Amino acid sequence: SFYDRSIEARKSLVESLGATNTTQRDLLNAYRYAANQRSKLGQLDQAITQYRLHIVPIARTLVADSPTDLRAREDLANVLVEQGSYILSQPDASLHADAVTTLAEARIGWAECLQQRGDDGTGDLTTTRRLLQTEALLAQAYLGSGDSSSARSAIDRANEMAQSAQAKWP
Repeated sequence: SFYDRSIEARKSLVESLGATNTTQRDLLNAYRYAANQRSKLGQLDQAITQYRLHIVPIARTLVADSPTDLRAREDLANVLVEQGSYILSQPDASLHADAVTTLAEARIGWAECLQQRGDDGTGDLTTTRRLLQTEALLAQAYLGSGDSSSARSAIDRANEMAQSAQAKWP
């Protein structure tokens, strides 16, 4: 497919130019686009495998290489939410519990981004929205794992955050 050729081209660039922030992020995005297409074709297992084997590890490498890079942290939180969403999209609800760890890490990542950003501007609002979305997905994952108490905690955190955001941005 086009996306597989794109991945191969990006891998070639990483090999020839080195694993720079830019080449790694390009490879990360090529994998993400391919996984997205696989999910749209009903190949959720393959998409989830791409996240587990390639996408999340590359995002973690970007954060490790540039720990103060807010964009790298946002990329990691984004890919963790995407992976969790794909897990929750599986028809077999017994697999939904697998999303808990991934989404819990994404929630922590978004909270760190929000704390690091701290500008009360548009970026802050966007990060707050993403954190709220992650809490909702996390509640769904907790429910899928049979942990209604943790699901309730996620909902309560989201509710508190929404009230705080409403006060900040009426």
